[in-house]
Amino acid sequence: MYKRGEASVAGQRSQTVDQAGYPKQVVIALPTINHDAIEGSREQAHTFNPWKYAKDGKTILADSLGDVFRGLEAGFTVEVGPHVPVTNALTAQVLEAMGVARIWLSPELTLGQIQRIADETEVPLGLFVSGAAELMVTEHCLLQAEGPCAQQCETCPRRTSPHYLKDRKGFEMPVVTDCCGRSHLYNAVPLDLAHWWAPAFLRSWWTPLC
Repeated sequence: MYKRGEASVAGQRSQTVDQAGYPKQVVIALPTINHDAIEGSREQAHTFNPWKYAKDGKTILADSLGDVFRGLEAGFTVEVGPHVPVTNALTAQVLEAMGVARIWLSPELTLGQIQRIADETEVPLGLFVSGAAELMVTEHCLLQAEGPCAQQCETCPRRTSPHYLKDRKGFEMPVVTDCCGRSHLYNAVPLDLAHWWAPAFLRSWWTPLC
């Protein structure tokens, strides 16, 4: 469960989700970037260890190769997140041989690439088809653009209001800052692939893999 100061909604600290337990049967999604809590790391400075939420015998979503290896070695059921660049069947076959339970593919893949991976592997596949796609994770907090940082992420007043980066076309991309002070930049336009997927194509391989 989240400790006070770790939970947020759309990048804003919220009392309504502080110290709230996870619902049953959820999969713990480990951060794309998470360092060992050694001297000088943000995890050490903020006493944050995402692995403490991973429970024996449960499933985790690992969004980096390091976490995939660690999770498998620890005996977890591991699903591979979309930030791991699985762009061809050979990569999927290697992960399948390692023993992963599912591979979540990048939404940037074409339907042809997805079909080839599905045809040449037996591991279940997943695809992000709706919502705001994460574009970037920055090691340093983008909110520092507003002025000097007090280095107090847990009580930062800037995290009580939404923030955006505006590109040259005027699109506003949401900025979400996590408990370790890293910023996550999301696409301004939510992804929606579901409406144009042909039912025949879905029936050909997607349904058995869900």
